[in-house]
Amino acid sequence: MSFGQAVSSALRRYATFTGRARRSEFWFFYLFFVLVYGAPYLAGTVVLAAGTDPLTGEPTRSAAAVGLLLMGVAVLIGLALTIPTLAATVRRLHDTGRSGFWYFIGFVPFVGGLVLLVMLVQPSQPHPNEHGPDPTAPAPWSPPVPGGAPAAWQPQASYAPPVVDHGYVPGRTIVPGSGRRA
Repeated sequence: MSFGQAVSSALRRYATFTGRARRSEFWFFYLFFVLVYGAPYLAGTVVLAAGTDPLTGEPTRSAAAVGLLLMGVAVLIGLALTIPTLAATVRRLHDTGRSGFWYFIGFVPFVGGLVLLVMLVQPSQPHPNEHGPDPTAPAPWSPPVPGGAPAAWQPQASYAPPVVDHGYVPGRTIVPGSGRRA
């Protein structure tokens, strides 16, 4: 998923806390958030620092006005992107097979943020889980409809893991060393 696709996907589903978000979607959107929020905030800080009077150390009126305006824009951008960022984080946790409530571990002092970071960088579950189908799986193929119209993509049926028979029967034991059942 490209940077633009990730940003548009996250903004389209700005308040959707269900489903899954692959790693690229989450991290590209988080990069977008940092750039869009950080650029005006950093610019405002630089304007305030550069526009100080060397004798008094106080910012000039024009520097203070521009710096505070840029920081105000950054705060508004941060508020506007809070819910989409939270939703993308919850969907990313869903993609790793965890509940969205694991987000709150980030509030634990010192280690919570690191634990959350480890959860967010882990690979996706390669199969459908309770939060939805694998977002990286190819869509199922269906043959064309007679008459030349393309067939509609059909959603996959619910996922059932393959049943593997290892020959185990409850109550029967294997005789040690012989490989035979008793």
